[in-house]
Amino acid sequence: MGDNDPTTFNLRDTVAALRNTYHCDMVVLISHETQSQLFSGASDAVIIDDGVVKPPEVVISGHWHTWTPTVWRPAFLHGKTIVAEAASYMEYIGEIHIDSVGTRYLGAQKHAILCDSIAPDTSVLTLISN
Repeated sequence: MGDNDPTTFNLRDTVAALRNTYHCDMVVLISHETQSQLFSGASDAVIIDDGVVKPPEVVISGHWHTWTPTVWRPAFLHGKTIVAEAASYMEYIGEIHIDSVGTRYLGAQKHAILCDSIAPDTSVLTLISN
């Protein structure tokens, strides 16, 4: 995929820009990629700790359609990144609690989305049916 492809990006360069150009205090990566893809090199968006660009403080990974009330801290990132899973198919709204600098995990919850209590938007239904 080329540099002009909007579906790809260099994760390391993006994190560096967020930290250095936009002066973000914390970087949160929300990804459809699995944890194994994000950390093993099986993806264009690989998370590494190269000593130059600090990895994201929080990663919410997807694809496996699972959710756990705990997090994982990959040892090779030296405890700098909290990794959680996102559940699936918009069944839940996830909530993760961390301290203000993103270094300490405090807990997580998921809240069911009760779709049957939401009235459909008639203009969207019309658009879809046409």
